[in-house]
Amino acid sequence: MAEVTEREQLICGKLTELSDIYKSVKHIFLLVEYYNGKKGIVVSSVNELRSAFDHVMRAMTKAEKEGILDEIESARKHLYRAAYDACEVIVLDRLEYIESLKNKVSFKALAAVYPQYATEVLPFAAQLKKEIVEVRQVDDLVVRVKEYEDKITKLIEYSEMLEQHMPAADKIKDKEEVSAMFSPTVLAAVFGVVLVATAILVGVFPNLPIYWQAIAGLVVGFIAFGLIGRKRGGNV
Repeated sequence: MAEVTEREQLICGKLTELSDIYKSVKHIFLLVEYYNGKKGIVVSSVNELRSAFDHVMRAMTKAEKEGILDEIESARKHLYRAAYDACEVIVLDRLEYIESLKNKVSFKALAAVYPQYATEVLPFAAQLKKEIVEVRQVDDLVVRVKEYEDKITKLIEYSEMLEQHMPAADKIKDKEEVSAMFSPTVLAAVFGVVLVATAILVGVFPNLPIYWQAIAGLVVGFIAFGLIGRKRGGNV
């Protein structure tokens, strides 16, 4: 059996180290594929992986130790850059998702079915938005990725819990919209529109039979009720 050379041992050891990093990067990629709302690939990360592979292949052709170490170090940096770019995608996507829920159902409805939305999720999201700027200013890519890893886990946990509570929040939203449509403000506005419309009809058509005035007033009332109620209900 041929004796393993020092060069081969060096390359084998460094490739093992890179494989451990790649496992972490691959895990982040899988999360992006599953949770990225836009369902697109992270082009920058793919390019970084391609560059990492290129440096690994170059290392295999180097004879001297320094050349091997330089190429492996370059590959390591590209792997962490790929991980960081993927981390940013999933963090920004999950933050956007959490924020978008307030437009799908009311804040009051979400807080009712999942109180942590107000006490934990939104404060965490607001703080994370500030930290993103700080993380981007860190030179060490390893530190950047580590800063994100725990936060990604927390973001996913929150988004999954919110998804579970959305059906209940939708039901509350429907009740809020019905209540808003029959609120005193809406009813008073509709009554005022009917009075104004009836007064205009009487002024323009003084000889119009009373029952036609009543029918016209009811029609205007129904239209006003629908428009005002829908607008108010949608803004709950």
